[in-house]
Amino acid sequence: MIVQPNEAFQVIWIGWVASWVVASLWSGRTERRAATRETWIYRILIFAGAILIAPWTAQVLGESPAWQVGYYGAYAFVGVMLTGLALTWWARIYLGRLWSKRDYAQGKTSAS
Repeated sequence: MIVQPNEAFQVIWIGWVASWVVASLWSGRTERRAATRETWIYRILIFAGAILIAPWTAQVLGESPAWQVGYYGAYAFVGVMLTGLALTWWARIYLGRLWSKRDYAQGKTSAS
């Protein structure tokens, strides 16, 4: 079975989002929560980004790709995306517990 690049993008994104949501269940609570207005702006921007990245958005808007990268170029972008998402997981694991603590803000991590 040959996996097409667009299918790989979709499976990777869905897998990453699902794993990120599950990981949020074991993450520590922040010391200080953002204000309600800031929270809603953040959520609206995330929602807009999710809509814009969806494959059907271009079809609905009648847009065509800005450039053609070809088959191997698409797989190269899959690799770049996997690298970026691996970086998000590294940050969540390494920095996650320290994200809202004063020690992290002062540059004191467990590796220091």
